[in-house]
Amino acid sequence: MKITFLNTSKDVHVYIKRNVHYSIKTEELSKIVPSYAIKFEGFLEKNVLENAARFGVFCHNQGKYAFIIGNKFGIFELLKATKPKIAQELIKHITNFDKEHRYNISYNTKVLHLSDIRPLVMGVINITKDSFYAPSRVDEKDILFRVEEFIKEGANIIDIGAQSTRPGAEEISSEEEVRKLLEPLRKIRKEFKNVWISIDTYFSNTARVCLEEGADIINDISGGVFDDNMLKTIAVYNCPYIIGHSSSYKPNQWPHTDFEYEDITLEIINHFKSQETKLLELGYNLFNGIIIDPCIGFAKKPMHNLEILNQIEAFRSLDRPILIGTSRKSFIGIVIKEFLQKESIPAPEQRLVGSLGSIAQSIIKNACHIVRTHDVAATKEFIALLDAIRNYHYA
Repeated sequence: MKITFLNTSKDVHVYIKRNVHYSIKTEELSKIVPSYAIKFEGFLEKNVLENAARFGVFCHNQGKYAFIIGNKFGIFELLKATKPKIAQELIKHITNFDKEHRYNISYNTKVLHLSDIRPLVMGVINITKDSFYAPSRVDEKDILFRVEEFIKEGANIIDIGAQSTRPGAEEISSEEEVRKLLEPLRKIRKEFKNVWISIDTYFSNTARVCLEEGADIINDISGGVFDDNMLKTIAVYNCPYIIGHSSSYKPNQWPHTDFEYEDITLEIINHFKSQETKLLELGYNLFNGIIIDPCIGFAKKPMHNLEILNQIEAFRSLDRPILIGTSRKSFIGIVIKEFLQKESIPAPEQRLVGSLGSIAQSIIKNACHIVRTHDVAATKEFIALLDAIRNYHYA
């Protein structure tokens, strides 16, 4: 059984998966009854095991883990009777897991409407000659043309970066990053007053300067880990902030690091909760302003990326907008090579179809509010088709 993950408290680790059972009745052939498989890192006491059947719930201890399987009501009533301290916390997370997630983010006199029914699209522009995907590189003289093109194709957010985050890329200073970003940012802000502008940086100084110049969102792949002052800066400006995850390693260290995670999904969830707590303690209070991004491809092996995408709905339990960015990344080429037994790994220019396929699970599972992509038009069309199929109701 595949199981997704949820950490309900700092003391108890709980893994959750949603199943669907079909109860057949004479007058109604397919009444859908959702149920859940919950995996505790710990041990179920005798009183839980003895009372489980009374609530229509299955319980089992196995090694260092314990399992509870049943519908929401049965699980809640069982835990309320036997483990009341975690019952309320658990039901809150299951409710977050189930509900439709809509968020409105207000900043700089604009409102960003986010929904897990139809994700928005973030178009990527790289002001660097070192980006792994050459067509995303834009000279300053062409930047307004590219932004206009993205907007016409349906981009809701423009994400601008001057620091390459490909594996092994050489790090530039914040001062150099600001020098590259400042004029393009000013031009875009002047020409396109209503477009949402995101700055891809992990430097607090870059974030501060760009926010002063009219940027709307800070997109930080480290989620405040690489720069100790980043969370303080975000709290001061109270701006939308994308908390990413890339462990504690910068891109120039990735080729030389053998990444190992005992439980990658759980580690990322705990990272998001930890960084959000720190941010709130610093006084951050923008309603719905925190966006989470598991950062596919960053400090992760191909198998880690596949696991995250397979378990993506686990992040719904955090009740935060979710950003997914897989566009043309190397793990897509590696998977295609292995599964189709190709002689070589397809180049980034050959990974469009794989990129679209890699976001399908997140959208179908209602676990994506923003798709970050180099290919705005193709991504918009792909989302539209998925949306039409998913929401089609025949008479």
